[in-house]
Amino acid sequence: MKAEDSSRPFPEAVTAEPANPLEATEARIPYLTGTQDKGPSLERETDPISALTDLSLDDGFLSHAAAPLSTVAATRESLWSLLSVRGLSVRIPALHRDYAQGRLDAEAERVRRKLLDDLSEALREAVSDSAGLRTGMDLGFLCGCVEQDRSLIPVDGQQRLTTLFLLHWLLAFRSGRLESDPEVREALLRFRFEGREPADRFCRQLLLQGPCASGPASGSGCISSRIRGCAWFSDGCEQSLSVRGMLVMLDALEERLTGLADAGFAAGRLFSCLTSARPPVSFLFLNLGDAGLADSAYIKMNARGRPLSFFEGFKAELSVFLDADPADGGGSGFSEAFLRQLDGPWTALFWRPEYREPGPFPTTDRPMLRFFRFMILTDYLANLGSVPNRADLRTALNTLMTEPDEAFFSRLFRDGFQTVEGLRSEKPPVTVRTFQNIRRLLDLLANRKKSTGGLAFLKRSGDPELFLDEEAAFRRLIASDPRELGYRELLLLYAVYRFLLRYARPDGSFRYGAALARWLGLISRLSGAAAPPQADGFFAMVRAADRLVESGFALRCRKALLRWPRVPDALSVFPASQLAEESVKAALMRSSPLWKKAILAAERSFLNGRIDLLFQYSGIRAEEVFSSSSPAVPEAGGKEYTLFLRCLRRVEMLFDRDGVRSELEESSLLRRALLCYGGEDSYLLPSGRTRLCFLDNTDRDFGFRRLLWEENDGRRALFLRLLDDLEENQPAAPQLQRIISRKVFRGAERWKEYFVTMPEILSSVRLFGAEAADPMGEWVFESEKRFIRMNHPDDILLLSRTQTSSVSREYYSYVLFLKAREQGLPVFYHADYTEASEKYAWFEDLNGARIRILYRNPDGTRWRSLAYREEDPAPVFDGNLEEMLDYIRETSK
Repeated sequence: MKAEDSSRPFPEAVTAEPANPLEATEARIPYLTGTQDKGPSLERETDPISALTDLSLDDGFLSHAAAPLSTVAATRESLWSLLSVRGLSVRIPALHRDYAQGRLDAEAERVRRKLLDDLSEALREAVSDSAGLRTGMDLGFLCGCVEQDRSLIPVDGQQRLTTLFLLHWLLAFRSGRLESDPEVREALLRFRFEGREPADRFCRQLLLQGPCASGPASGSGCISSRIRGCAWFSDGCEQSLSVRGMLVMLDALEERLTGLADAGFAAGRLFSCLTSARPPVSFLFLNLGDAGLADSAYIKMNARGRPLSFFEGFKAELSVFLDADPADGGGSGFSEAFLRQLDGPWTALFWRPEYREPGPFPTTDRPMLRFFRFMILTDYLANLGSVPNRADLRTALNTLMTEPDEAFFSRLFRDGFQTVEGLRSEKPPVTVRTFQNIRRLLDLLANRKKSTGGLAFLKRSGDPELFLDEEAAFRRLIASDPRELGYRELLLLYAVYRFLLRYARPDGSFRYGAALARWLGLISRLSGAAAPPQADGFFAMVRAADRLVESGFALRCRKALLRWPRVPDALSVFPASQLAEESVKAALMRSSPLWKKAILAAERSFLNGRIDLLFQYSGIRAEEVFSSSSPAVPEAGGKEYTLFLRCLRRVEMLFDRDGVRSELEESSLLRRALLCYGGEDSYLLPSGRTRLCFLDNTDRDFGFRRLLWEENDGRRALFLRLLDDLEENQPAAPQLQRIISRKVFRGAERWKEYFVTMPEILSSVRLFGAEAADPMGEWVFESEKRFIRMNHPDDILLLSRTQTSSVSREYYSYVLFLKAREQGLPVFYHADYTEASEKYAWFEDLNGARIRILYRNPDGTRWRSLAYREEDPAPVFDGNLEEMLDYIRETSK
């Protein structure tokens, strides 16, 4: 894909503008124009495009003896194979537009330069390739009608065919083969323009007479000048847009061939290679067959300036790929069946308004391609032979997730992803079996949508937030919903689809909805406990999910966990602590309905499935539960059970399903009460850093869930101490207020005092509206996370955003400003960007001079407030907070 944002895993296909006459894009099929909407189809009794199969491939190159041009068979061809080997006449109809690849506008020059770069490289590699390892240049998909008189009428591809004709002629002319080999001239004379007399005469005269020895006296010695100097070159030729375009292309080709000749690549060798049985430049060709179809087909496909879409070319190459290995489940039968489904019920599925790509010309092409990419990518990861090093894996996976569709699928058709960047597998990771799985899964999804109106297979016993919304995830995967799926969501979707492929019946029925819910809940919690996955983590988790489903673990995961710590090796990619928690839950739920009810209730709470906090509070440890051959489970109704429920009830006093209860968010009551525990330390995350967060309601690194889920270097223990101080028979808010009122801050913990006693600091969040603004109408924090930077207790910045480069306020001078305003004093505050800039309170004294008040330790003895006049480096007053307030009261206007 032109490289896109790495957070977007499957970008759209790169396509040309719909009305662009150039058959060109920059990716794998660089000279084939962009995307076509479904529009009016080319339907016949047997749709030739939906039954493509290559009967003539030998290691990807031509082997025509056994391969006639069937109307249901795409064959790999070259221009020479059509003209010489097959003896066809290529006739460009008058209906087609003028030759565009020789135009002089900027876009045409860009396309021409890219085309010639690739042609030159393909010729150079072909001549240099003594071992026969080259793959050659693929010009994509062309189609046309072969008439009874052996004339081939192109429907799509005349631009590329004309360029190839010019290349063949120029090499034959430079090498002398036009004069020495009559068969060469005879073959090239079969390339004709119908109804375009100047263009047709131009091509014939090139072959019959050729250019002059030199150009006109006023001209240069380039090939176009020499042609223009010939007697046969008439005014009609000069006026023809196609002829003028061909002259431009000939000059460009001559320049490249001269460069190759200077590098030792003689024209004769290049021509022999170009016309060999293994040509360096080839394309897939489909014979549409019926006489008279060519013009109507061309009109339909180009009525809005649109040639065949990339998707049609993809289907042609896919048929070749699916035919390649009958022993692996492929062959013409599977290929035809797959493509019939693709053009039938699967198109019907993707054509639904909620799935198809919106716009003036809605299409199913790109949504289908995005689904294929996901299935191919995950199969590649699951089947990659050896586990590569992290750097190579990240490079390869980032390439696969960001490159254009053309480049991505070319890897499939070239070697089944056997080589990707620096990674090489002994066998192709992606084979026909991948598409057998795609077929089964799409059949399941199409049938499910038809029978239920949705795509859900999960039987939920809990809230859907614990798992995955299959319908929404599918829409986001195929990009009918613009919100992108992250790595973890892609993993969960893969876990669902892999389970369906393993356990859904051939008729589409599925009876393991509850087991699927248990499996997905487990994977959701295990992956959620890990750090947000990057490329290497995603790779490891996909492989683990694949093996856990295949081994049968996924179907009976809760029972299998009872053998902890003897669990499948595939689970080792997930955090051991979460795996232990899941095993304890499995043992408890199996032991008693009471435990099962309690644990399910805990999973549906704000804890969102990860309930180790409750186990810690109640003293339940995995090592003790699994200390013997059979789990030693605490009794339901016993001490541990009572403590478990007590802890759960107190958590629910503070948090509802979505976060801190609204009455405790007012005045940041819960955050301020939590600061009363821990002495100099606090609950703020992340531990061990200078940039700290007062936490929001998300489950990311700076959310309350993270505090409750993990030990966090003892910070969770501070929360448990607060729970111990709560009474369940009283509302939480007045209890938290009492904790705050009784707290006395001493010594090293004094930095917390103003955060706790002045609720207006933590409540000053833009999201809360104008009433949360400070006396100057500004907000301390832009988001609910509320970040600070604390180098030590006397050096604290209040960060408006997440970094110190944002607007910030110095904590103690800002407290002074707030206290002064409470007392009616005319004090203002100057906030500023970056850590090094000065932040200060200020006022005007009786003489109108501005006095700045900063919190500093200038002599290294003690931190205090210092007052400075403008431009005066010496302080005019220093003292503590109360003394400075008295000074302001006495000296301000």
